[in-house]
Amino acid sequence: MANSFLQLHRLKTSEDFQKYNGTVQIYQQCIKEIQKLPYYQQHQIRKNGNIAIHIYMRGDVGKDKCTTWQQANLSWVREIFTLSSIIISDNGITNEHFQEHHVFLIPVSPAGRVSYEYYCNSRGKLRLIQDTYAEKMKILFNLKRTPATIVKRSARAGLYSATDHPSTLPSIPVQADYKDIQAYCTALQKYLVQMQNYYESRISTYKDTEHDKLLLENKYLKKENQKLDKYMGLFLAMTDQFGGIKKMQQMLSSAQLIQFATRLYQEDGDKEMLDEISRVFLDGQKYIQRHNLKT
Repeated sequence: MANSFLQLHRLKTSEDFQKYNGTVQIYQQCIKEIQKLPYYQQHQIRKNGNIAIHIYMRGDVGKDKCTTWQQANLSWVREIFTLSSIIISDNGITNEHFQEHHVFLIPVSPAGRVSYEYYCNSRGKLRLIQDTYAEKMKILFNLKRTPATIVKRSARAGLYSATDHPSTLPSIPVQADYKDIQAYCTALQKYLVQMQNYYESRISTYKDTEHDKLLLENKYLKKENQKLDKYMGLFLAMTDQFGGIKKMQQMLSSAQLIQFATRLYQEDGDKEMLDEISRVFLDGQKYIQRHNLKT
């Protein structure tokens, strides 16, 4: 039985759109459509909020049924995300082995606000989305649901399964197509060289991508360590100054009590006690000067 597959991605930035086979133009179109909604004519789009959903659908339906399959996909999308949501773009890709369908949709709740959470904020809702799509594909095209665990996503090439035959390679030579065994062996050797070059190129690209990821992670960790040093350095200097955490806590507690007492005298209008506290502060400064203490 042929397979079907579905995956959703939340999109926030133009980089997210490009990551999932979209464009900057689609991102800009989403912003314009959101600004047309009545709610956003009076409110700003939430900073770093979800802008759209990328819906990736894949099916082994054959080229002859590709258009019908894409129409069924769009029908299912409208059923799940209601008529209030806005489909910005849908793009079908057909190759020799399977069909792909990329849909970019603005998820609009019945209240008229962009809301990924309204449709996908729990495992139960996400499971229901997967189940309804798998059921529809099975009824209409006799497609079997592909477990998400065996489908992987590369950094640039979109989604692929390890069992897929690479579309950039020619078809595997078949002995019946050759007049003699020698020609068949030559074709096989040529194909093996092409396949080796293909996977070496994929591995090289993967290494470069992972290297870039590590550089970004190291940069992030360096910034976080600098922040940590800034705040921890101040904390350690204070504990060293006061002779330990407990003594520092005692000093802070005493300072807080003095502050509260000052507020009490101010509320009661007790000028005599306020003058007394002022003298206490002056005497404290004299003590610091006498013993050369650091403050």
